[in-house]
Amino acid sequence: MNADLARIHAQRARLVATADAQRDTIAALVATAAKPLNFADLGIAGLRMLGSTPVLVAVGTALLSWLGPRKAFTWVVEAWGLWQLARKVVKLATRR
Repeated sequence: MNADLARIHAQRARLVATADAQRDTIAALVATAAKPLNFADLGIAGLRMLGSTPVLVAVGTALLSWLGPRKAFTWVVEAWGLWQLARKVVKLATRR
C-alpha cells in the first residue's frame, strides 16, 4: 500500500512539474502575441467607432476629395497633435 502511495505521489509531482512547464510556455507565447492582438483590437474598435459615426466618415471623405491625399493626411496629423496637446492641457488643468 505504501509503495503504491509513493508511486502515486511521485507521478503527481512529475505531472505538476510538467503542467508548470507547459503553463510557462503558454504564458511566453501569449506574451509575444499580446502586442499584435492589442493593435488588432484597436483597429476593430476604430472601425466600430467609424461605423457608429457616419458623419465623421462623410466629413473625412469630403476632406480627402477636396484637399487630396497628401494635404488631407497633413491636416489629420496636425489635428491629431492638437488633440493630444489639448488632452494634456486639460489633464494638467484638472489635476490641481
